[in-house]
Amino acid sequence: MIAAILCATHLGAGVIFSTFGPDTSYDTVNGYTLGLGNLFGNGGYSDAFEFTPTESGSLEDILMAIQYIYQPGIATGSNQLDVWLMSDSSGSPGSILESFQYNGTSGNTEESIITLQSSSNPFLTAGTEYWLAAGPADLLNSWFSWQDNDEGLMGTYSQRVGSGSWSGGISGAEPVAKINLS
Repeated sequence: MIAAILCATHLGAGVIFSTFGPDTSYDTVNGYTLGLGNLFGNGGYSDAFEFTPTESGSLEDILMAIQYIYQPGIATGSNQLDVWLMSDSSGSPGSILESFQYNGTSGNTEESIITLQSSSNPFLTAGTEYWLAAGPADLLNSWFSWQDNDEGLMGTYSQRVGSGSWSGGISGAEPVAKINLS
């Protein structure tokens, strides 16, 4: 929520939340690990970040800075990333309002700003908390990094291992995302 307020001064038309820096800059080194369960001996990580829209309207698209990491012997899983727009449930991710699927280039480490186009255009209400979450389809063998912002923005995130429950209310650097309304 703090990031949404801080960013409100430089948002363009239709943008209700953004942690990108000037000219869509972001931290190209640090990010949140998604997947990689086999390396860590668990079910793999998914992460979610809380945001609060500054305006009400229908979702148009979401932009994220994502890196797919292919590393023989460690991370050779699919390049499919699942992304979810979720409601809030007492400070943790709640029900899925819309889901998205991103497929990158297999067998290559690839970093890019991805655009996820909304097909159901859920209505988002200003001042209401929502969550943006992501995790690989193959939580055990795939490795993605959801890149951090380069503006020093902090926020609330939640993490789950495998298909377990979301842990709530952890403070950390906001990953890079931009959410637009139509």
